[in-house]
Amino acid sequence: MKIFYNDDYVASPHEFTTTRKSELIQRKLQGRPGLQIVDPIHEVSLEEVERLVALLHDARYVDALRTGSPEDLAESSTFSWGPSTYKFAIAHSHGVLAAVAAAMSGKRRAGTLSSGLHHARPDSGFGYCTLNGLAIGAAYAASHHRRVVILDFDAHFGGGTMLHLGKINGNQAPNVVQVDVSVSKFDDYKETIPHYRRFVACADSPDAQYLVEIEKALGHAEMFSDDETVIIYNAGVDPVNNAHFDDPFGTMLRRDQMVSDWVATKPAIFTLAGGYTTGFTIDEIIRLHLATIETWIDGV
Repeated sequence: MKIFYNDDYVASPHEFTTTRKSELIQRKLQGRPGLQIVDPIHEVSLEEVERLVALLHDARYVDALRTGSPEDLAESSTFSWGPSTYKFAIAHSHGVLAAVAAAMSGKRRAGTLSSGLHHARPDSGFGYCTLNGLAIGAAYAASHHRRVVILDFDAHFGGGTMLHLGKINGNQAPNVVQVDVSVSKFDDYKETIPHYRRFVACADSPDAQYLVEIEKALGHAEMFSDDETVIIYNAGVDPVNNAHFDDPFGTMLRRDQMVSDWVATKPAIFTLAGGYTTGFTIDEIIRLHLATIETWIDGV
């Protein structure tokens, strides 16, 4: 299985767990049987990434990421700007696009060590997200006449992605469906058919409540999927920071196993979303992400 990464994933001048974790993860994966760590440039050209970025994101915003001006727009993700900001932002979308291309080419499963960046708006960044890789990957698959289901199981809602889906789907019956389960109301949005949005309060027995909602979400996804539907799984590990699970590692592992079992032989990719050290060490966050990857490899 191909997993995409290059050093531009960590090129952000802003020091933060989510801007540095991918390099640590790829170190742990070196020599792992069953996978190849591949530079996205070997799967999809940079020009194709930039074409889709220009299609979905406002030109003024993309230029701000390149130049740093205007400053409020260049830093609208909340990350401080620097000369390498644009390179970092493009790299994360490049990884998603490369993984989608690999999955569609017959490889069936692929992944990227980049984040999905689901809060990024068409005209600005938001919530630690610069360019919306989930939307870009979905647009690429849709342009190849594929149906797409985005499974967004990050702790937060993917309101940025929903803003992009209006443009991707246009006035046609939606070809891209978002299935969104959140334990936080950050970046919430109004649910519209056929998309699926659920907030899980995770009060009593949080682990069981959460997994029940994941099962329901996968049931909804099944109604809009066939064997050739492209699945984009935004595998956020940050529910552990918000839901106060009794068994955070076991619950995340069970969730990822449920997703992998449901995906079966559909063309599918994962992105590694979230990853905050609130209440957890960086080593524990890496452990959570590695469990997602191992589950994905085992399901091949």
